[in-house]
Amino acid sequence: MLMSILLNFPLLIARFTYLCMFNYSNEKEFVGIKRINDLQ
Repeated sequence: MLMSILLNFPLLIARFTYLCMFNYSNEKEFVGIKRINDLQ
């Protein structure tokens, strides 16, 4: 049990950092899309 957690821990960190980077890069685009939708 503990071994599987230790093996999956790097995957969780990698997935978490990927999601954070993905959200950070898409935040500006999302704001732009939201403004375009508000204008329509």
